[in-house]
Amino acid sequence: MKGNWTFQLDDGTHTVKVDINLLNILTARFDEATVYSGYVVLLLGEIARFEKNGHEFGVRVKGYGNFGSLILMIDGNEVNQTAAPPSTSPAPPQGTQAPPAVEKTELTDRARQLWKNVASQMNELQTEATPAPPKRGQDTITEITNIQGNQSNLNRLTAQLKTPLGVIPFVGAGLSIPFGLPGWTQFLLSRAREASLEPQIQAHLEKGKYEEAAEDLLNALAPLAFNDAIDDAYGDGQLAGKPLQGAVLSLVQLAAGPVITTNFDHLLERVFKQKAREFEYVAWGARVGLAGQAFHQNRRLLLKIHGDVSDRLDRILTRSDYESHYGDPNQPLPRMIGNMLKTRTLLFIGCSLNQDRIVSILQGIAQEDWADAHYAIVERPAAEDDSRPRARFLSAHGIRPIWYPAGRHDLLAPLLQYLVAQTQNG
Repeated sequence: MKGNWTFQLDDGTHTVKVDINLLNILTARFDEATVYSGYVVLLLGEIARFEKNGHEFGVRVKGYGNFGSLILMIDGNEVNQTAAPPSTSPAPPQGTQAPPAVEKTELTDRARQLWKNVASQMNELQTEATPAPPKRGQDTITEITNIQGNQSNLNRLTAQLKTPLGVIPFVGAGLSIPFGLPGWTQFLLSRAREASLEPQIQAHLEKGKYEEAAEDLLNALAPLAFNDAIDDAYGDGQLAGKPLQGAVLSLVQLAAGPVITTNFDHLLERVFKQKAREFEYVAWGARVGLAGQAFHQNRRLLLKIHGDVSDRLDRILTRSDYESHYGDPNQPLPRMIGNMLKTRTLLFIGCSLNQDRIVSILQGIAQEDWADAHYAIVERPAAEDDSRPRARFLSAHGIRPIWYPAGRHDLLAPLLQYLVAQTQNG
């Protein structure tokens, strides 16, 4: 799939060429210089965005998949594709005989046969040398919509996304793990082994006592070593040189205003900045109280409820930390989270949603008759006997689940792209 556009900007005439190869790698060139390259998971809706010469460019697919066509948008306006120039051949020199004319039907038949031969050879080579590709596009989405209850909840979520306030994404470790950053359980266990505390920490984790596990580990290592371990695991060095790709990219288009995260790292800040949607406010700890106005104005606010990797003095990790920040419901952090849960619709992505402080607040709010529902993209338990209790747990906490099959974390990216496309197509 290709696209070629010529257009006029304030500084002169420019061209953009877009090519999507057989591996679904999209390359965009501005005046022959590459400005974007990335893998396209789903040929639907907006598939690329970049900035050049003070303008914002977007590449969209009109239609669906390989049956669609490419559209270039500049600052939200569609640009017409450049028409291919007519093919001309110079006249033969005087005194030479022109080649015999070829009937149009003969040329068409020959071209058709040539294409059949090439296609046949390509199919043979692909069958012999390449394993079957993973499912993409509509097949991928069908895997999700076929799960009981998903289609109805997707319809409800899409309708909410189309409202002026949309949703507030609540981002957990599941979106950072693909970039090599450990989940909190993995971090605690790995450091516990180094401190010869693995049985003790494991026992806490099996009971869901993450705060106590962190407290014991902090006491065993002492603050300096404990904080160094967090810096080593979640600092910017872990993200250096890694391309920004996957499910996290769709958050930029799904977030109409604030974003909440439990993560310490700077992945979200990097992604939103790269997509020219840099957060206006980033708040955690003592700064949370200053973010209230930004929330009520639906500004681009990132609320890091557990703190930031760069701030060792204002993190919420241990039992003592939680008691200090959540012990009084009138403190800034629980009051801010409570207001968001009561007045806005949240979409949980990459979150375990087990027993923790946020889930406890949700349970209390869900008892109110006027409370609206939230949404969560969550892994469906493999055993049916485990699925029913999990569904009931989420329902009791005011959460509508959108399930994906057990172990199929690869479906998260196309699912989010599907939601983006559904929102834009409405």
